[in-house]
Amino acid sequence: MKPYYELYRDYEDNIVISKRNDYTFPPHFHGSLEILILLKGKYKVNMDDKTYTAEGKSVVVSDSFCLHAFSKISPEPSDSMLIIIPSAKLKEFAALKNGKALTTSIVTDENIVSEISVLTENMMKHGDNEVIKEKYANLILALFVSSVGLTPISQQKNATILKNVLLYIADNYKEDISLKSIAYHFGYSESHISRLFHSYFRISISRYINNMRIEYIEANKKNDEKILSLIYKAGFKSPQTYYRNLKYYKKH
Repeated sequence: MKPYYELYRDYEDNIVISKRNDYTFPPHFHGSLEILILLKGKYKVNMDDKTYTAEGKSVVVSDSFCLHAFSKISPEPSDSMLIIIPSAKLKEFAALKNGKALTTSIVTDENIVSEISVLTENMMKHGDNEVIKEKYANLILALFVSSVGLTPISQQKNATILKNVLLYIADNYKEDISLKSIAYHFGYSESHISRLFHSYFRISISRYINNMRIEYIEANKKNDEKILSLIYKAGFKSPQTYYRNLKYYKKH
């Protein structure tokens, strides 16, 4: 499975809330915080290097730039709600964490889940009122933190570096960029950036860049533009390079 940066999420200014029957999604990450409130069903949840089983009533929080994936593993229909909170509206949450991390990404305590579910239902009633929605979002996150607790971390700097690297790649993947040019741009050694990126996302920077280029081509194939033009526009130096990477892309 290819992790990808869900970039459009980070252009969203408003809190998004939706009800879902099924929520299955491949590995992805974004700067926004994501909350899944599961009321019925069973899911396998991957969060960075941890795996959880969410069954029945559960709440799962994916913090900013956490690599996460959801896979439905029960045949019966599920019932869930999803909240996505832009990073600009996480200042109170960041202050609450005070440089620490969530001890776990999941809560299964039925009382806590029920409280969060009620808060989310009330939150949905306020539609476009972002001020009220933000207050509810902060209440939900505070309730979650009070349930799971916080743990010290020493990787805050690394998370910031990776966020900047991801944004830089998203803006420049069509250009002639590489591990070497990215490391030079940020003032770190190639080995440090490579090791850091792979440890978080389980993929090399070069593979990630080429995957983004392939996804750009796939998304634009329906247009009248010829494939050769798309290959060069996406940042590949030759058709051979594109087809070699496409073969790998389809296998993984």
